[in-house]
Amino acid sequence: MTPFSFYTYSGSISKPPCNEKTIRYVASEPIGVSSTVIELFREALRIPDLQDDSSGIIIQSGDSILVSNREPQKLFGRPVFHYNHRKYACPTFNKRLRFSEDEVKVKGHYERKESTATNYFFVEGTEPSGLPGAFVVTEKEALGKFK
Repeated sequence: MTPFSFYTYSGSISKPPCNEKTIRYVASEPIGVSSTVIELFREALRIPDLQDDSSGIIIQSGDSILVSNREPQKLFGRPVFHYNHRKYACPTFNKRLRFSEDEVKVKGHYERKESTATNYFFVEGTEPSGLPGAFVVTEKEALGKFK
């Protein structure tokens, strides 16, 4: 992730028991993310399925997403701090697009998840990601090289 500026303040979680010992971070400017990252966040925040111990039946929660149970609260004198990554010359790191002969390329595979639009994403390692509805496809299919 590239460096970014943000606000931070002491707050609370927005669902019971609403503990006060929480530090909030809010980006100063919108941060662009890919559809894959959004899908992974949706899956991470989805209410998990349950299994009935007596019958073994899986009770699916559907696509329900955890929501806030609380309206925004006043600051009540709490300080809000701002970190400016440009002012403090935070370094930017570039991704390596090519591997030298001395480096080993990470083993992995591509997966496809069916939705209104088909998204392909690279998964490091040999094990499937476990993302619901995704399955392993060939590199040719993922990169659109059908010839």
